[in-house]
Amino acid sequence: MWKGSVSFRLVNIPVKVYLATEDREFSFNQLCPNGHRIQYKKWCPVEDKEYHILK
Repeated sequence: MWKGSVSFRLVNIPVKVYLATEDREFSFNQLCPNGHRIQYKKWCPVEDKEYHILK
């Protein structure tokens, strides 16, 4: 997309800038000290009931 150079005193560095071609989504899991995945549960304290909410 863009081509140019960056210069610092006597040093000239060629630079090329490209557009991103893919939109990626990353997800990270939290782990306990033993290496097991930590789960978060949705809990209603009024109804004393767990809810499973799907994306």
